[in-house]
Amino acid sequence: MKQDVAYEVLEVTGKDMALVATRNIEAGERIMASTASIMVDRNLIKHVPETLIDLEVGAIDSLPEEHRREYLNLSTHYHTTEHSERISRIILYNSFDISLDEVLGGVQDNLTEFRFKPNAGYHFDIDTFTHNVYAVRPIFAGEEITTSYIDPVRTREERSQQLEQSWHFKCSCPSCSQKREMIAVSDARVLQIQYLQEQLRNGILAPSTATGMAELLISLYEQEGLWLVIDEAYTLAALQYNGIGEPWLAMKYARLAIQSGIRSSGIMDKYVRDNMALAENPWEHWSWMAKSRPHW
Repeated sequence: MKQDVAYEVLEVTGKDMALVATRNIEAGERIMASTASIMVDRNLIKHVPETLIDLEVGAIDSLPEEHRREYLNLSTHYHTTEHSERISRIILYNSFDISLDEVLGGVQDNLTEFRFKPNAGYHFDIDTFTHNVYAVRPIFAGEEITTSYIDPVRTREERSQQLEQSWHFKCSCPSCSQKREMIAVSDARVLQIQYLQEQLRNGILAPSTATGMAELLISLYEQEGLWLVIDEAYTLAALQYNGIGEPWLAMKYARLAIQSGIRSSGIMDKYVRDNMALAENPWEHWSWMAKSRPHW
């Protein structure tokens, strides 16, 4: 049976290669899944940096020929012909941090690129060592599939600086290249998101103020198109409503947080699991009526 592949790799002007949807993709649909080519324990970087490159080269050279060829075709960001340097740079610029008991780095196919308002998210399945990419909103045929290399809840200047320092490119997505007045409006929303999140996390707010802030926070995430991380806003809203004894609204937002969190972080994410506990029984959750307790 032929696998239904929802994308193709195309050359896009000014972007080299890009992943483009070949059909409509529903929110929550898995777009692709792949296992890591190589996994590097960060303890190696810390304790045996002098032998790390040799270990990386040995691992890549041991891959099957076709797999090895595909790996070496990934971007190094800088041209290099030296074999060990090429392998090291590919790991550096095409890897993802994975949080287990220790932090690991798994090299994956680098087919999606940064966009401020990405339409896809990814997470790593520690049971199968599989890297999964899911649509976080509906994606239409012909649309580029994008994800984010960095925390998208940043102003345009902050995003640009981090991308240039870490990834050595200037983002040209519509959000980052729009007119100055539109960038200013977007930045104002982002700054308000940051402020609201800080206030809600501190927890020292009057109930009506806290729930009003939580509703505004969700609206700002939607206005900014931050579907990749909107589970953060839903979670804060669920906690605020549960904290004042509004279980049905708490369950509503916990369920929304679960739905979006699974797409971007996976079922085993601790915040997804906590929201599942809240949605199942808000009265037994640690946040129940917490706003009536001092120093919540």
